[in-house]
Amino acid sequence: MQTFAATEASSTISASSQLSDMSTNMSSIGSMLGGLVFVILLIFLLAYLAKRFKLVTANQGQIKVIAATSLGAKEKVVLISHRDKEYLLGVTAQQITLVDKYENIETLKQTFSESLEDAKENQ
Repeated sequence: MQTFAATEASSTISASSQLSDMSTNMSSIGSMLGGLVFVILLIFLLAYLAKRFKLVTANQGQIKVIAATSLGAKEKVVLISHRDKEYLLGVTAQQITLVDKYENIETLKQTFSESLEDAKENQ
């Protein structure tokens, strides 16, 4: 009788230690996943803040957009500057068309709206 009780007691102790080990493993996996989610959210938050406050410049200054005017839902006219030249572009969802080209920025005396009106008249 005593051997049966001792065997039953030892099996109860080993079962409780297995449950304790399993709960410890689950706890460590849960904390690891929680830490991983926290780090990923922190990365996204920092990327959003860097983009929001323009801490990272996407354009290195080769092409500068001077002005843009929307003509419709997917159409617009854009005036850009590149290497002392200005280009008036028509932009749609399917293509980009060169409307006018100005060779020297200093000699350009018209405003963007006047350039747009001239381009509309020449069509």
